[in-house]
Amino acid sequence: MSTETYPAVKVPKVDATLVRKRFRLVCDAESKQREREREDLRFQVPEDQWDEDAKRERLGIAPNGTSVPPRPMVSIDLVRQPIQLLDNQFTRSRLSVNLHPVSQEADEELVEAYQGIYRRIERDGQADLARGWAYDRAVKCGRGWYRIVKRHDEDATENPKDPAFWDQEIGFEVIEDQFCVYVDPAAVKPDYSDARFLFVTAWMTEEEFKERYPDAEVPGSQAEWQSLGNQAPEWVNAAGDRPALVAEYWWKDVNREMVYGDAGRKRVREIVTVYCAHMSVLDKPLEVYEWDGKLFPFVPVSGEKLQPVDGDRRLQGIIRPARDPQRFANFAASSLVEGMSLEPKAPWMIPEGADEGYEHEYQQSNVRNFAALHYRPQALGDKLVPPPQRTQVDGTRMTLAMQAFQEAKGFVQSTTGAFQAMLGERPSNQDSQSGRAILALQQQGDAGTSQFMDRMKLVSIPYEAKVILDLIPHVYDRPGRVTSIVTGEDEAKTERIMLGRPFTTNPKGWPVASMPNAKGAKVIDLTKGKFGIAVEVGRPFQTRLQEGGEMLGEVLAKAPALMPLVGPTYFEFQDWPGAKEVAEILRKVRDQQYPFLVDDEDQNSPEAMAARAQAMQGQLQQLQQAYQQAAQALQTDQAKHQAQVEVAQIRAQVEMELAKLKAQLELQVAESKNAADITVARIKAATQAVSDESKLREEALATGLKLEADREARHEEMAHDVAMAHAGGRTVTTSRSQGRDGESEESNDMSEGNSAEHSAEEQPEPEPEETE
Repeated sequence: MSTETYPAVKVPKVDATLVRKRFRLVCDAESKQREREREDLRFQVPEDQWDEDAKRERLGIAPNGTSVPPRPMVSIDLVRQPIQLLDNQFTRSRLSVNLHPVSQEADEELVEAYQGIYRRIERDGQADLARGWAYDRAVKCGRGWYRIVKRHDEDATENPKDPAFWDQEIGFEVIEDQFCVYVDPAAVKPDYSDARFLFVTAWMTEEEFKERYPDAEVPGSQAEWQSLGNQAPEWVNAAGDRPALVAEYWWKDVNREMVYGDAGRKRVREIVTVYCAHMSVLDKPLEVYEWDGKLFPFVPVSGEKLQPVDGDRRLQGIIRPARDPQRFANFAASSLVEGMSLEPKAPWMIPEGADEGYEHEYQQSNVRNFAALHYRPQALGDKLVPPPQRTQVDGTRMTLAMQAFQEAKGFVQSTTGAFQAMLGERPSNQDSQSGRAILALQQQGDAGTSQFMDRMKLVSIPYEAKVILDLIPHVYDRPGRVTSIVTGEDEAKTERIMLGRPFTTNPKGWPVASMPNAKGAKVIDLTKGKFGIAVEVGRPFQTRLQEGGEMLGEVLAKAPALMPLVGPTYFEFQDWPGAKEVAEILRKVRDQQYPFLVDDEDQNSPEAMAARAQAMQGQLQQLQQAYQQAAQALQTDQAKHQAQVEVAQIRAQVEMELAKLKAQLELQVAESKNAADITVARIKAATQAVSDESKLREEALATGLKLEADREARHEEMAHDVAMAHAGGRTVTTSRSQGRDGESEESNDMSEGNSAEHSAEEQPEPEPEETE
């Protein structure tokens, strides 16, 4: 039972009658399960693997009172190894809770703060011890518990006036006797998060009761204790040395309110408050307080859960199904021992009278070694009777017992799921298989018993994370509180942060309050943000550290040239004396030879600057040595080198001159070609112009000749017309106007009185035509 005290608060009235009624309800509901758990836990003790009837028979106590010789009662615990295997599997595994934001307020810095606080709570609160104890019980009998507690931070300050004096921390607590936890039988979820009430009980002596609760009214006599025990037998054990039962009674007070939204939407919201009251057989509560979170701080660890039958819900570990095979193995081993014990006590077959006088020798022959055994020869007819001889022991009984034991061993492996390969043994029918095949069989065996780790991963750790995340804003609520967080998987790497106020970090890594707008200021408010939970099962850091060292060792064996680069990391993985010093020396050497490998954060540190200066000095020395070597080589081969240089210079100069001449020649050829092309073009243009002019002249001449011929033809026609006119009485008049010739024809009718002679006389003579 936790010894934490809490300030008194206003809580609902506790009904003692209801508390006793609920306690009786849970006791009745879990009676069968608790009895099975007791039987399984007793069975983990080898001498308790025999039932009472078999014990009495083997001890020589017959039911009818007849005394019989005792018989061997051997217990070869075959279940212990699978249990240790599962416990070690849990110890080697690392259960890590990873948080991821599910709301806008949960930024990266807030997630890192929550994650770091959670890891520090696991480390400082010894989470592995509490989890491992509950896990061991779940493996053995099907169910275990551990609890989350709040404790005052005793390392903060000794001054009560300092607010840090009242700071609290979240931790884990082992529940030694886990029969003391009683949970609401109506809860159906695997993590019991829907339970309405829960009890954690502890039996106290009268002195412990008075010291823990000095204000309580304690019965003053044995008779008063007996009277209370008659009224409530579950709460009082008057005959024992611890008469008083005190129970932490946890219950949830649920208030429901109707919430209305837009468009007529509405829903019922539950507001849960958790209370705890310390109850006893007395009607008045001994102590009452309100819990900060909304969940019971008790984490269940479940084993194998069977389907309920007739309302009986069963949880079992690996002991329950292995009980009968284990008893079979014990009986077989006992029979084998019994048969072997009878072998040196085989009786003698002696003819009657053959041991006469030597009876003491034969009576002590089973416990003493005689050099010789004497007997008296006897004759039967004409033949001697054979000497005394031992009877042959029936070895088939021991063979059957050995075979039975081997079969029982296989039965235990089948019921527990831990086979030979998983236990580190090579199967007899697989002697020729490789190590990889055996490793595959071990992995299959791990899969056969993984239901315990799976329920730890899927049920217990998520519920634990919910409880702790629900408590963190209430426990780490003082503004300005400085706390440490674990920043990585290595639990030794921590840093400090300030909660609820803007802060920066000084050169020593300590958070210092600052203004909100200061450069690099951070504000971590644990009251904001919601987170999702993801649980991973991996190997512990030390195991992975060892494997990393082995892998680096293999790499360096194949590539020794990498030692200057990865040597510091390799020796950091080692844990033998002096390994850290070697790693530090190699790191300094690496930083000097390869300064670009130094972390950016350490570039400006004095050590890094000194290392770079020393590295540069070393490089300068190397360059000076190289220069000296080059000067010596130059002095040795100077003549040859000078001749080669002069030849090369002359060759280069000749090639340069040839290139210049070639370029000039090509330029002149190009210019000459361009000039010839221009001259040819000009000649072609002039020839074309002359040809065009000649054509124009020929066309003009042809046009003039044609005009002249046309004139001559018209004169001839006119002359012909005139002649015809004279001959036929037609008068042809020819005129010239504006350089053009014109002619008109007029006919005179002789009957109109105009004579032809008159007309001809008045007609003027034609003017001679001009010749162009």
